Amino acid sequence: MQHYHGTIDVAKQWSRETAADLLVEAALEEDEETAAEIHKVVELVRTVTDRIEQGDNTRARQPGKDL
Repeated sequence: MQHYHGTIDVAKQWSRETAADLLVEAALEEDEETAAEIHKVVELVRTVTDRIEQGDNTRARQPGKDL
């Protein structure tokens, strides 16, 4: 069970770090349309942490499935 919790913690950390990296990329992007697309991806990535914290691990694996 500890391995499971470790995996969940790693997924949450990945989500936070990836969202932050993408936000930097969007800020540096000169094309507004591309920056907007990156922001959409950020929102999807952030759903991983949200869904894990809400206890919905099945949906956390597929954040775009219900969009």
